[in-house]
Amino acid sequence: MARKKSGTPTMGGLMFILAIIVATLVSGAITGLLTPASMILLFILIVYGLLGMWDDSIKLFRRQNEGLKAWQKLLGQIVGAVVFFLVYLHENLPLSLVLPGLPDLNLGYVYVVFIVFWLVGFSNALT
Repeated sequence: MARKKSGTPTMGGLMFILAIIVATLVSGAITGLLTPASMILLFILIVYGLLGMWDDSIKLFRRQNEGLKAWQKLLGQIVGAVVFFLVYLHENLPLSLVLPGLPDLNLGYVYVVFIVFWLVGFSNALT
């Protein structure tokens, strides 16, 4: 099972993450749309990117095929998602789901469960 990602470039996402950060900061500064909402999105991108980089660096420097344990990655992702939610709350962003053709579904503080499930789920969907 360890051979599943054999040949995948280590830390290959670093350039994509840097490009997204630079593009977001520059375009946000030029257009005046650099908002707290865009900054918390960059935050979660950076946190999850750092987790991936940490995982890859363990593989590189220890010269072993395994990096972080699954529970360590999951814990880091959940902590990142909860911090995301706390900043989201602090910025008074809406705690509701907007579904096309339906009234807004206000989740209140249950929204944290949705955010954690969404962020962690999509982060692991293709890995």
